[in-house]
Amino acid sequence: MEVLSALSLLVAAAGRFVTAFVMAELDWRNGTDRGSQRRAAIGAGIGALALGLWTLLN
Repeated sequence: MEVLSALSLLVAAAGRFVTAFVMAELDWRNGTDRGSQRRAAIGAGIGALALGLWTLLN
């Protein structure tokens, strides 16, 4: 059951990361980027994926 929970967390984190990165990329291309949106999206995605992997491995 814990494995299923960790896998669902990983899938949700990956989806959130892709969505945030694509939105930040579109903002950057449209010239409406506020400077740190891309870095924040990447950092949030990496943090969420790391949490999911840690949960899966422990």
